[in-house]
Amino acid sequence: MPAYPGKTAGFAITSIVSKNPGLLTLILLWSLFLRVPYFLHTLQDVDEGVYAASAVTLMNGGTIYVDTAADNKPPGIFFIYYITFLLFGAYNMSAIHAITYLCTLATAMVLGFLAHKMIGKSAALLAFAFYVTFTAALYPKMLAANTEIFMALPYATAALLLWLAVTREKGAYYFLSGIAAGLAPLVKQVGGVAVGAFLLYLFILPLIDEKRNRLSSIKACAWFSVGFTLPIALTGLLFYRHGILSDAIFWTITYPVKYISQSAASLDFWPQILESFIPFVFSMPLLWIFAFLWIKRAAADGRNNNETSRFWLFLVLWLLVSIAATFIGRRMYGHYFIQILPPLCLIAALGASEYFSGKQGIPSHRRWRTTTIVLTLLAGIVFTCMGIRFHAATDTWGKPEPDFHPAMEYIRERTEPTDKIFVWGWFSPVYVYSERAPATRFINASLFVSYRPGNDPDENNRSDHTWAHVPEAWPMLEADLKRNKPALIIDTSPGNYKNFGRYPLKDYPILHDYAEQNCRLETRVAGMDIYRCVT
Repeated sequence: MPAYPGKTAGFAITSIVSKNPGLLTLILLWSLFLRVPYFLHTLQDVDEGVYAASAVTLMNGGTIYVDTAADNKPPGIFFIYYITFLLFGAYNMSAIHAITYLCTLATAMVLGFLAHKMIGKSAALLAFAFYVTFTAALYPKMLAANTEIFMALPYATAALLLWLAVTREKGAYYFLSGIAAGLAPLVKQVGGVAVGAFLLYLFILPLIDEKRNRLSSIKACAWFSVGFTLPIALTGLLFYRHGILSDAIFWTITYPVKYISQSAASLDFWPQILESFIPFVFSMPLLWIFAFLWIKRAAADGRNNNETSRFWLFLVLWLLVSIAATFIGRRMYGHYFIQILPPLCLIAALGASEYFSGKQGIPSHRRWRTTTIVLTLLAGIVFTCMGIRFHAATDTWGKPEPDFHPAMEYIRERTEPTDKIFVWGWFSPVYVYSERAPATRFINASLFVSYRPGNDPDENNRSDHTWAHVPEAWPMLEADLKRNKPALIIDTSPGNYKNFGRYPLKDYPILHDYAEQNCRLETRVAGMDIYRCVT
């Protein structure tokens, strides 16, 4: 393992650009090619519809977790959409995807910064290229403007600041690292698991580094912990002052615990590993091979009395807790694995750079460079072609099935832009494509229903059939409908959108009674029953 350059290895983006303008330009063009689906599809995942509709409610003066965002996500993702829509217009998904791309580039730069500090230029370029490539791999929804891709930026920044803290021994860097780590769970809760890797590393560092003492380790842990707590505490205080702390706790803690418990009880662990995690591993074998080889060499080199060489242990801990976080609840949607990519791409880049540079006696074989480039390009091309053909709204290839666009056109033509609608189903694209605001805080209706077995023999281990029923939501829905008076109620169950055909509106008395008393069935379009309501 090469010696680390420490403080003298200054990293400057301008320096890298000036020395490698052609290569960096190619990587940036490559990263844009991987995101061609952004230009072809309004949505990359139905979750984007949830965040978008919630943000529009915030734009209309709604309060988070009271008038909107009845979802299991922390506030960060909703305000990212909210600020973007304020700047570029409501339901501007092109702007959201542009912000997502910029966030991806920023995260790749942070990883490149750290890789350059640890080893050098080749590692920086590889870390950058690996991250922009493999955040677009595995399956098309990886490109979505989901919580994981935004969480990755503070997640990676915290690691960079920790490296600076360890090498420079300044409490301010530990504090800043903690702040960055504390921002991650404000975008998605599992981002907080990294704190375990950070604190464990700082706690055991004196045991493996004779130059450090226990007191310095305690101080470092204290600085980091204060920083980590600060953004979370300030957010809680802000919610308290606005009288919504209990609502925020319910939707971001109480409900997610129930959501996770439901899936843990309903889903078998090993089928999820085989169906989700193993394909993720095999979609990027090169990263895992290079990471394993680097960790093996780093562990052997860690016995040397080189202060910064101890950092390999943190990277391993960071990778392990990131993997463990994706297993929580056993759902393992593909985009959950984005949390693994910052440590994995960094470690793989450190390992691959040694084969590219030929340091420490490792031969710089052309076949290693060729294999790395070919497999990286191949993965990107294959998954981008998949993304071009994939319609995330209906999870179908080639064309949306069922084709919901006629219903969206019907809604736009027969409502005013200021009208609100309510969608019964698990189909948030209705709000985005019709460009209408939601009449309730519930963008998805999945938390109103209990699972009913269907005819699919393989559905027992499907995570989208492990929705958590939330009885507390019914009085909230009733109050929202009476207060906001939707112009239309759209029932997606006749078209079986997202397998919601087993939950017809008529089977739910509170909603059915409201529709009977205040609305009339106007028509059925594209498998959606559209009720016109008195406003």
